[in-house]
Amino acid sequence: MQIGSPRFLILCVLSLDYRSHIQRKFQTMKDANSCPGQTVLLKKRYSELIIIDCDWSKKERAHKIKSTGQKHAELMERRAKSSTTVEMLFKPDKHGQIPEVVVLLGPAGIGKTMTARKIMLDWASGQLYQDMFDYVFYIHCREMNLCTEERSMVEIILKQWPNEHALKNVAQELLTEIFRNPKKILFLIDGFDELSLFMDLPEGQLWSDPWKKQQVGILLSSLFQKKVLFDCYMIITTRPTALMKIDRFLQYSRYVEILGFSEKDREEYFHKFFQNDDQAKQALRHVKHNGALFTMCSVPLVCWIMCTVLQQQLERGKELGQTWSTLAVVYMLYLKFHQRQRKQEILRIINGMCALAADGIRRQEILFCEDMIRKHGLNKEDSLSLFLNEDIFKEGIECVCAYSFIHLSFQEFLAALHYVRAQFTVLVMTYKALNERSAWSKDVMTLLESYSSSRPDLQVTVCFLFGLINEERMRGLKEMFGWTISFAIKKFLLEWVKILTPTIFQIYLTWERSSLFQFLYETQDENFVKHALQDRTILLVRASSLMEPITTVYSLEHGPPLLRMVVISGKHNGPLFTKGTLQCNHQRLNSLKGSICYTSSCFNSRQLFINNRRLHSSSV
Repeated sequence: MQIGSPRFLILCVLSLDYRSHIQRKFQTMKDANSCPGQTVLLKKRYSELIIIDCDWSKKERAHKIKSTGQKHAELMERRAKSSTTVEMLFKPDKHGQIPEVVVLLGPAGIGKTMTARKIMLDWASGQLYQDMFDYVFYIHCREMNLCTEERSMVEIILKQWPNEHALKNVAQELLTEIFRNPKKILFLIDGFDELSLFMDLPEGQLWSDPWKKQQVGILLSSLFQKKVLFDCYMIITTRPTALMKIDRFLQYSRYVEILGFSEKDREEYFHKFFQNDDQAKQALRHVKHNGALFTMCSVPLVCWIMCTVLQQQLERGKELGQTWSTLAVVYMLYLKFHQRQRKQEILRIINGMCALAADGIRRQEILFCEDMIRKHGLNKEDSLSLFLNEDIFKEGIECVCAYSFIHLSFQEFLAALHYVRAQFTVLVMTYKALNERSAWSKDVMTLLESYSSSRPDLQVTVCFLFGLINEERMRGLKEMFGWTISFAIKKFLLEWVKILTPTIFQIYLTWERSSLFQFLYETQDENFVKHALQDRTILLVRASSLMEPITTVYSLEHGPPLLRMVVISGKHNGPLFTKGTLQCNHQRLNSLKGSICYTSSCFNSRQLFINNRRLHSSSV
């Protein structure tokens, strides 16, 4: 076509119209809880994500799943040093080869679709791939599933224009010009794992003519296998569970993985979300205090849920407690988010996931083989991709698949959910009777006794267990999933706490009772705390193991009046009241003054002792 001719100018105008339409279409986004017509600008919500080449070892993957807080931040920082960017996806590899297909991997909620939308917006805005691609076309696989009629590649492309009917007179000429140089075309295929179309076709059934209509499954298979528009480029987003399936189709491809937000980008996201520096800083302080909370904020979907929950609490004037309960609420909403479209099927999947999680916690396993997955009825790809990552590791001369939850804390939450969801056929009044009558209770007792004796790694699971018996969260589970949690589990846990704590209640740093105040705090149930600590009138606290003031004060404030509270310091394994055996650590005592003053004024303790010396509030 001659440059400067009327036809050429018309095609230039159509190209500009397309870019303008893509800008308008992708510049805004809707939150999952948006009201009709409510949108936010993508640029004001988007934060950079860490993208790396897929080269995890099995050991590295396990370390990532387990790590929290500073360890997780350091791991992400190390990986970020070798990360790539969207701009670099089509750069030559170490062999000088330019990939024709880039597969963008990541679990549910990690930011694949948002990244895809940002690519579309940046290209249309003239900020990305300007010298490389004249056209970028977005194909959402979920929409392709709805196509029951035969389509041509031409029809799929024309639907991208703002008014496809107005193109009738020039459509053939426009598409002929576009197809003249397929190397200047990029297809962005979003959500390959969602495709329900039959894709595993022999080469003889594939299609090479973009003008002829064909079943959509055949059309997409032909595109993936480079039979139609064979010189075009593609970016395909998918969850890892479809990795083996997609690998059969592709040649000359590059696989990269979205890890999520770095520590810096999480902070940036909070400030963008709240649009109020004071609220953003307060929320950040809260999540940073609990390493698991801040770690899970590396997942954009979880980060959004976290910000939404904290914003609602701040707007209602609620104090942000330092508790695992916040993460429990976030995970409940995370489950609810994924059960919006296929509720009955998702409920069945969640049941299997909870059983798998509990089995893994019991066995101290975080990577699961396919047999383990099938054992719990999770043998469908669509069920796996919602809550599990799939990793492929080299093992000898073969590649093996292993599955894992998005993070260990999510597995621990699902395990706790598995225990509280048990149905009770009789109302059992005591811990002993419950143990005798219920197979479920034996599992829970094994969990609790393992934690008490030799498994400190079970602490978070037990924290979640206590948090889920809170009446508000029990109502939430009923509303979200229709699950009824029996109140008998409260009686069971109450009896366990009473057996755990002697009349003279001692707290040690290295013993299970050091976490008891945390467990009681998780319930947010004053009556539960009162009955749990009933008749515990003397409290002995090692200063080195004093809990966070908020959890300690809550338990003592709502427990029975204490006759005596004794705080000691230093390493000591003998009798606590032997005179002269302990030296008061003044630095430690000074650091505890605020807590001791606070606790002594909040609960009714008649006497407060430091190393056997009686102190009044005025002398602390």
